[in-house]
Amino acid sequence: PVTAFIAKVIVAIVTPTGTVAGITKTFYVVSKLAATVAAMAASSAYAKSQMPKQGDSADLKRDVNIRGGTEARTIVYGEALVGGVIAYSNVGGPNKQELTTVIVHAGHEVHDMTDVFLDASRITNAQIGSGAGAGTGFQQVTSGDYFVGAPINLGYAGVDRRKGSPTQGSNALLISQFGTDFDTADRGRNVAYSVFQLALAEPSQKMFEGGVRDYKTLIQGKLVYNPAADTSAGADMIANGFASTTYKSYSTNPILCAIDYMMDDRLGMAVKPSNINWDEVVFEAAYCDRPVATSVTGERDTRFSCNGALSTYDTYKTNISRIISSCNGSIAYKNGKWFLKVGRYGQDNSLVANGEFSSDASWTKFGTGTAAETGGRMECISTAGNKVGRYQALTGLVVGSRYVVTGLFEDAVITAGSKAEMNVTTGAGDTGTVVGGASVGNTGGTPNLLDGNQEVEFIATATTLYLNVLAIGTSTVYFDNIEAYLVADVTLTSDWMRDSVGIQTGLTKQERFNGTRAFYFSAAESFKQIQSLEVTNTINLARDNQESLFREISLPMTNSEDRAQRIQYKLLKMNERQVRISVACNYLALNVAVHDRLMVTIGELSFDQKPFLVETWELMDSQG
Repeated sequence: PVTAFIAKVIVAIVTPTGTVAGITKTFYVVSKLAATVAAMAASSAYAKSQMPKQGDSADLKRDVNIRGGTEARTIVYGEALVGGVIAYSNVGGPNKQELTTVIVHAGHEVHDMTDVFLDASRITNAQIGSGAGAGTGFQQVTSGDYFVGAPINLGYAGVDRRKGSPTQGSNALLISQFGTDFDTADRGRNVAYSVFQLALAEPSQKMFEGGVRDYKTLIQGKLVYNPAADTSAGADMIANGFASTTYKSYSTNPILCAIDYMMDDRLGMAVKPSNINWDEVVFEAAYCDRPVATSVTGERDTRFSCNGALSTYDTYKTNISRIISSCNGSIAYKNGKWFLKVGRYGQDNSLVANGEFSSDASWTKFGTGTAAETGGRMECISTAGNKVGRYQALTGLVVGSRYVVTGLFEDAVITAGSKAEMNVTTGAGDTGTVVGGASVGNTGGTPNLLDGNQEVEFIATATTLYLNVLAIGTSTVYFDNIEAYLVADVTLTSDWMRDSVGIQTGLTKQERFNGTRAFYFSAAESFKQIQSLEVTNTINLARDNQESLFREISLPMTNSEDRAQRIQYKLLKMNERQVRISVACNYLALNVAVHDRLMVTIGELSFDQKPFLVETWELMDSQG
């Protein structure tokens, strides 16, 4: 007998809703408050099981002070307000009027330490030693609430912020005032800490009458490796190991932070750099760093950012899940390599050059009217009976593969019988056959102001097609954040199948949700954990017969309302999917992994290059 292996693949549909001219598209009108304006398609591999629970050790101890002889180390990525372990506390100075407290914030070198907090009172970096900065020794407060002006001109609080350099020296203040407890061997290398000193005198009695319970410092955390800056992605890490600092710098990029934690052989997972798919890291990191619209028209911010703290007390799974929660991401292991993916509908780099419209470069004008870069956006103004726009060639396409184009419409003024459009055609300048397109128009007689994202999917019919953005008729519209990505270039057909196909046409009620609320640490609210505005998906709400099904989401490494809503928007879009199939496949499925996107063509189910996301993959043996 011969043992045959069956790869059982379970895939879930990830297409947006609505169809125009045989191609799937969606247009979203976006509320200014909702801020769900990121130019992203509906995809996320960030499953509910991966979401970090509220109450992880890092959250519970993040901005408080704790005493203990065997406490876990804190890891800081991005910017976070961090308390820490009380390593030392003593009184000294004239008449024992000075209270000195040492707080250990992180178990590694950090990029910078700026503002400090005494309980809820903020002392800015500029108020400490007139802005001398971290790493400059002990500095008295020189202005603000903890400074008494003329004729005394004295600060009653001071701080020495040490960033944890591997070559960090001893602390002169601690040695001079507490020489029996400290000497030159006490250097705190690879430990970021602050020495706080409070002076009690008649003018400061009211300041400290209630004492100080928590000392906190605003920290810009770890320096992380940037493979895009290396001679080739991953080369320095593979050749010289994680300890190399050649291409490391401060970054809030979620993918780069996740890779740093995975490679860290002292505080993290100690994954070998040679076991990481570095090309994928570069693509996904670039996607996170792309500028996208915020809830304020005309403002831009990086799409995803990682800002928060981890604890070595928590498991690897908990910590990596916390990091990738900030980009709705996922992690997988395939063919001996680790893959990290952002929760997005697409892969690889954008096929569009200058999609942020820093100038008119890479875009060619066509038609009659105005089509020019203005303030970092493409302004198109057309008049009755005319059209005007810009086009760009999409090259290197693979015939038969599926692609998605996303773009932002802003400040659109569209009169009756006119429209703003984004399409893909076989000819340059909106000529030839339209292979995918979507538009916004006004059927009424008054101008229609719209802000929103537009998405267009298409199957490549040639290796070069043309992307067009244009205004038609009496219209004014601003385009921005134009991106194009490969969705899937692999098609599962009947040639793959060894057995019947299982199909689930709807999600269970436990899996469905139509609204979300997130909890995140707001930089605008002194880094307090707050609840975001609620986000509701009307398509999902209609699916659920108007029954509100809310899901609460913990985003411990997210620090802004815009980003929190951006993540919720993607999770809600992913939950729109209704079809899940289970397919017993032959060896052709061996190169498919969890979180891959592929197309499915099965005539009996009327599936023709229908896009799906691989949820699970299982290898089974069968005697035969």
